[in-house]
Amino acid sequence: MTRILFFCLLLAVPSLAHGRETPSEIQYVCSFEARVQMKSVSVSSPTSEIKLEKSRFTFIDLGLERGAYINLEFGVKLPVIVTRNAGYTIFTEDLGGVADNHFVVTIFKRLDQNSRYRAVMSLHSDVDSAFFNPYQSIGECQKTI
Repeated sequence: MTRILFFCLLLAVPSLAHGRETPSEIQYVCSFEARVQMKSVSVSSPTSEIKLEKSRFTFIDLGLERGAYINLEFGVKLPVIVTRNAGYTIFTEDLGGVADNHFVVTIFKRLDQNSRYRAVMSLHSDVDSAFFNPYQSIGECQKTI
């Protein structure tokens, strides 16, 4: 009987350990209200303007190096690279290395007085187009899972 219990325990331990290795998913729903966007991307004399433009995203941290985001205006789930440390989690849009633009979102892990997380979203681009001119937005996020 002892051998059977020991054998069952040997079978159970790896599955318990494997369960602990499974990453937990964390989702943040983030809102951004306005952005400071480059108007002129001149290297020697750049200019910027404030644009009132609301946007909402869900960022999904799968506990690995990969995650996803959903632009809630379009509802399409796309890949991101996730980097995290004790103070913040960074989501970098992953367009397969062939794109001429991408965004980076940093969600800081310290809650504010409204139980929300502060976020900074930056668009990086080398395209000479008003739509893709670099910008930065400040937002807030609510953790949903």
